[in-house]
Amino acid sequence: MKTEGSDGLNLPEEKAGEVGFWDKVLRLPRLSLNVLVVFGAYVAALSLLSLVVLSSVEVIGRRFFKFSTGFSEEVSGYLLVSVTFMALAYVFIKERHLSVEAVSGIVGPKWKKGLNIFRAIVALAFCVLITWYGSLLVLGSLDIGSRSGGVLRVPLFAPHSLIPIGMGILSLAILAYLIGAIKSSATSENRTAKSHSTKGGPR
Repeated sequence: MKTEGSDGLNLPEEKAGEVGFWDKVLRLPRLSLNVLVVFGAYVAALSLLSLVVLSSVEVIGRRFFKFSTGFSEEVSGYLLVSVTFMALAYVFIKERHLSVEAVSGIVGPKWKKGLNIFRAIVALAFCVLITWYGSLLVLGSLDIGSRSGGVLRVPLFAPHSLIPIGMGILSLAILAYLIGAIKSSATSENRTAKSHSTKGGPR
């Protein structure tokens, strides 16, 4: 079970009032991550709104006024990339992403925790890989000064940078979840061990 703390991140539930050393150490990074996640969500929302407005202007202009901006298709592509990648972390922490529950739905709680940790590790590795190669793409675009072939001649490093930025924020969100999941699992194991030792002790 997960709860949404004051920092906005959905992390494994912990015992009320239990604040350990690592909780204090990770509090500031979690708050900083929350700012990045919310920033990405706002950028994605504004991009989606801009996409709707631009598409509407283009359709109305062509239909009634025989007018076209000439760059709507190009800009719409950039906005779509922004919506896709900048919203990823927010969708993840709000648990609105698609997930396959075929295996986790039939295993016990203990195995489910381990499965969630394994899935998080695989997802983190994939996101870090995309972030790395996305960064190389941005650096390559900057190095050769590549521009779009449209009328705006947009420097391509700008729209390309949305990929590593969005995936980078998602990587941090998954890492925060993974740390919380491992810590929660370890705490649960300790409680179980203490409970068993108490029951088996002298009366």
